[in-house]
Amino acid sequence: MHALSDPRSLLANAAAPTAAPLPAAPGAAGPESAISARMADVPAPMLPAYVAQRLDDASLLAGVPIRYLVPDPRLLQTPGDHTSSEALRFFHIDAAWISALRRGLLSAASPDGREFVDVAVPVGHTGVILSSSIVRLYPALRVRAWTGVVADGQDPDDPASGATPVGLLRAERLTPSVLVCVFARSPDLVVFEEPHAQVRLGAHGGTPGQVAVALRDNTGAFTNPAAPVLVDVPMRGVVSDGVVDVAVLASRLGAALSTALPSTRRPPDPSASSAGLALQLMQAPGRQRYRRSTT
Repeated sequence: MHALSDPRSLLANAAAPTAAPLPAAPGAAGPESAISARMADVPAPMLPAYVAQRLDDASLLAGVPIRYLVPDPRLLQTPGDHTSSEALRFFHIDAAWISALRRGLLSAASPDGREFVDVAVPVGHTGVILSSSIVRLYPALRVRAWTGVVADGQDPDDPASGATPVGLLRAERLTPSVLVCVFARSPDLVVFEEPHAQVRLGAHGGTPGQVAVALRDNTGAFTNPAAPVLVDVPMRGVVSDGVVDVAVLASRLGAALSTALPSTRRPPDPSASSAGLALQLMQAPGRQRYRRSTT
């Protein structure tokens, strides 16, 4: 059997004065200063590649909760209509905010207080947030941007326009209906396009209660882009069923083309050629342009 120690003696021993430390040699530094000197001589470690990549992603707002990007839900609503979630917001990225974000990420990896060598924070990045059902309906929605003055109706892809493409650094859906994009610099023109996945045939709205086809010439261009010639689409049976009478439509298109265009600009007769009918019904992907205001 072992005898239990007296608790009072243990407490007394714990409270007893400790031995005095040995005096330091004259002119010698203490242990704390020696450690600090050694730490000062050690260069800051370089960032591992995966950490540098994570910081680059953070510079593009990747992984940043949406509540930090959109502090008020009303920013993603149609102005004056709080029941609608259709909104488009352009923004600039604050380099100081990004720098603080990167330092915060690095501090989590250096509990001893040492600092890592971080690369320069990119500046001049801009972006756009689109909140729309379009994002949900078209997951492959294309977003492109340019700098330069591009006139209405002018194609920015045409070298004659003088437009310079702006790099799209990030395009990601934050929610099923919210898309965020980050550009390398501030654009003058931003274009949203439907996916170029396939060629579609169809018609647009014409007179009230009708759909119509805009006539095209033999180059595929509309006869008059400002005021195209429209041909109403005939329906079979009940109009609300939406069944097109293709034979009658082809005949109407052929008659309208013979009247609206000279023979030198006239495409194949839709009533005699399936290619001619397809040319008139071809629907290019939709494109919506947003241009920087000059006022």
